[in-house]
Amino acid sequence: MSPTDPPLPPTANHLLAALPRPELERVTADAQYEQLAAGEVIHRADEPHFAAHFPVRGLLRVMALMPEGESVQVAAVGRRGVVGISPLLGVPASPFDMIAGDATAAYRVPIASVLWSMRSSPAVEAVLLRYVQSRIVALAQGSACHRMHTLDQRAARWLLETSDELESGVVRTTQEFMADLLGVQRPRLSEALERLRDRGISTPARGMIVIADRDQLERSACSCYTLLRTYASGIVDAESVALVLGHPSIG
Repeated sequence: MSPTDPPLPPTANHLLAALPRPELERVTADAQYEQLAAGEVIHRADEPHFAAHFPVRGLLRVMALMPEGESVQVAAVGRRGVVGISPLLGVPASPFDMIAGDATAAYRVPIASVLWSMRSSPAVEAVLLRYVQSRIVALAQGSACHRMHTLDQRAARWLLETSDELESGVVRTTQEFMADLLGVQRPRLSEALERLRDRGISTPARGMIVIADRDQLERSACSCYTLLRTYASGIVDAESVALVLGHPSIG
């Protein structure tokens, strides 16, 4: 991505794409298209959120700051999501840093505009609250996954989920970073990635992992991947929003 790349439309973000046209125009009326450098901070922990960011390219990383001084990624949000919306739940700030990954672009929408749109439109409210619900479910399922499933299964799941957020078969990461995310020592992760490589499923390279056989990778992942993908796609899409508009009680 370079500064001369043409902006992607707001509908490249799945949440914005799920909105009817009038609501989409309302939410994005004051939006700014931002191309973010790798490592650029868009929000500091415990500071008020003044804007929500809807990614259309790359990833925004949500980082937890530990008392020992280290930071740990707790979420990676791409074109399927949004960050910075804790004010929608009545909480002005969140305890996480939010930083850009490689080649990231997002629409920055003032939080006041998001709140106004949400309060005046059942469609906007449905999309955002259902997205929040999907993240809560993902966090809860992730805890069970960490306890019950093997490292090979969890590594495959993480690669698939990151690939989905990027909408790319190339996941830019390091083994050290991935090992930290999965809570294991790097040698153990290297062994797991070697097993995937030996089966022709993925190809580790310097600073990236190329998914060579997605079907095989899905079969190698734990059941959490399919469960969460099915759940999220079933509640945050244009069809679901249309159903909500036809039936005011959300649920």
